[in-house]
Amino acid sequence: MSARRLAFLMALLPALAWAEELASEFAYTCNPKQSYARLSVMDAGARQRLRQAQARDWVAEVIDIGPLIKRSTVTTVYGNPLRTGTSSLTRVCGEFTITVSGSYLNANPDGAEGVYELPVISISHQGGRRFAPLTLGTCDTTFSRYNLSTECPMQWATDISTLSPESKDGSEPSLTLEHKFADRRMPEGSR
Repeated sequence: MSARRLAFLMALLPALAWAEELASEFAYTCNPKQSYARLSVMDAGARQRLRQAQARDWVAEVIDIGPLIKRSTVTTVYGNPLRTGTSSLTRVCGEFTITVSGSYLNANPDGAEGVYELPVISISHQGGRRFAPLTLGTCDTTFSRYNLSTECPMQWATDISTLSPESKDGSEPSLTLEHKFADRRMPEGSR
């Protein structure tokens, strides 16, 4: 193998490592009796939670956002259709309504970061409270394109769980988020 080809493959390794966390499928589980929903990037833990949810007779679903991405008849030089927009789907889990919309980093699938299609999650509580939209996946703070759907890293999460308020203590509905992102730091005093 040539040194040039090896360097090319080495450059792809970080992208391949994140490919699962930026995949178009994710796990959705719901216990409607407790208004507990969980949305997770597809990994071994998410697959295990799907099996556990099915065993408990909860809602357990793998959601593919690929069908939520609208594509044109215009194609790239490689024959891939350009993306022109998105649509959404809705799930209700007890007191929470969860809307999933498709998103992408580049309308040109052959362009920079063009391969990635991402779910943007909007959650509201039956009491009328809405949470800021979140992108499900891993982002890179050094690449501004990751801010197109929601702000990287705080509005990105690899795992989102709903928490319903206790009925009599006056607490608010809330979300629990797990984050994973890439960042670059410069030494203190650097420009």
